[in-house]
Amino acid sequence: MKRILVLSFLLCAFGATQTAQGQGAIADMGATWEWTGTVGNGNFDAGSGDQLFRQWWWQQGAGGGATTAPLIMSFPTTQTYVGNTATISWNGAAWQRQLLVTITGGAGTASVLQEMTITNSSGSSSNVRLFAYVDNDIAGSSNDSAAMVNNDPFHVRASDGAPYSDFLGVAADHYVVAAYNTVPAMIESGNNLPNTGYPFGPGDFTAAMQWDRVIADGQSATVYAVFTYGEAAAPPVVMPPTDTFIRGDCNGDMSTNLVDAVFLLGFLFPLGTPNVIDCDDSCDANDDGSLNLTDAIGILNALFGNPTIPLPGPLTCDGDPTMDTLTCAIPTC
Repeated sequence: MKRILVLSFLLCAFGATQTAQGQGAIADMGATWEWTGTVGNGNFDAGSGDQLFRQWWWQQGAGGGATTAPLIMSFPTTQTYVGNTATISWNGAAWQRQLLVTITGGAGTASVLQEMTITNSSGSSSNVRLFAYVDNDIAGSSNDSAAMVNNDPFHVRASDGAPYSDFLGVAADHYVVAAYNTVPAMIESGNNLPNTGYPFGPGDFTAAMQWDRVIADGQSATVYAVFTYGEAAAPPVVMPPTDTFIRGDCNGDMSTNLVDAVFLLGFLFPLGTPNVIDCDDSCDANDDGSLNLTDAIGILNALFGNPTIPLPGPLTCDGDPTMDTLTCAIPTC
């Protein structure tokens, strides 16, 4: 009955054209995670039965609009499900979104890490809200209790007796825990989630986490959600790139300015001893895989706002998203 009611509700609220989404399954050591392709419905089984009714992502602001119905899980541009990993992408001219999902199974336990990355190509900086939503039915029951873990409101544990399932919003900004069928309206209200709901139940448990991000043009933001069964959720170990740099920071002083263009010219056209570049990538201002006069011009153009320097950009320390032969012998940041 619950599945019939939610289908009717979502078809009315989101419109019939919003019902398609990612559809596929991943597995590891007998544990499976699956989206069934209808309004976020899915399955999460660590070998002892399905624990999940529905899970979905929302975006609001910028490409999503202030109160727009879910865009993230609707009509992916591409989706692949291979082994224990799924990659789902939604690509537009102004915004690109990618959801990387990985499942790790154990002896009757499982952990699912979801990594949502959104990239701004709109031409201007934008405020964005991202939401992850879950509706658990622990042990197949829609009568569960929930409490925060270790006094962390962004780490919720839903249980029905001994079985339990965690939902962790890593570095989230707002949350809500509430009864079934009330949270989607909170997400789509245009307001922040109310930071309420503990302790919950017994009842029909649902929860959502909210991340607030400001994403500059040409930049990306990544947020993480973790779902587990029979084990405590933990944030991912995110390894920084080994070759990190600020694009345009040719002299390695942690900023991109006129001096960097002059420094590059002193390397390309030395009047005496040529300048020594420790990180070729940082001087490759147009990200074409080579160092030449156009890079010096690119730095100068970027200082006056046209065009912008490619990722990681003149303000962010990160790795090179483009494969080329240039290296960073000494990371500059």
